[in-house]
Amino acid sequence: MSLIAHLDSLFPHQITDIKNLIDRAKVETAFLGSRVVTVDGFTGSVDIDDIATRILEVSKVRFKAADSTPLSTEERIAGVDIVKKLNEFYIISDNDIKNCNFFTRLLNWILEFSTTPTSQYYPPGFFCTARFTLAFNAENNFLAYSEARFLEQFGGAFNYGTHPDAEDTLLPGFPMKILAKEDSVRNLLLMG
Repeated sequence: MSLIAHLDSLFPHQITDIKNLIDRAKVETAFLGSRVVTVDGFTGSVDIDDIATRILEVSKVRFKAADSTPLSTEERIAGVDIVKKLNEFYIISDNDIKNCNFFTRLLNWILEFSTTPTSQYYPPGFFCTARFTLAFNAENNFLAYSEARFLEQFGGAFNYGTHPDAEDTLLPGFPMKILAKEDSVRNLLLMG
């Protein structure tokens, strides 16, 4: 089975299965400058930016619909782990590209900065590697809860930054979201 067909069958609802697939994946830099992911047992490869774009879209949709279609704790952790693995792939391929010939580096630069499907300014990898507490970061989207859902999961009262399980608040696009600490979400998984 081809890797792209398998990924198509998993997106957007089977986040934990996507994580299991990504855990087995390897990143390579093609001669023409693209960063591709391969998985043993599947034919073909998928551009890492395609996966990053899809994960970002899933995280945005689930971020906006936090109460109507809440993520399970397993899905939240799987999403965070996928983003971390993609970040690792970008770091590995950055190092590979630095060691490539001039032609491959030039083609990579053209690929990454002339076509940016996620945003008109940034390539998709930016949203998997950027560490800021806005809802543009895919990892934060998986850790964000509505206030009601946060209190249901973690208990107590939330007083804007004083809850021991809260990292921060996210305000882009109301209503407000509470960013849970990753360790606190992982602890929910262990206790559940």
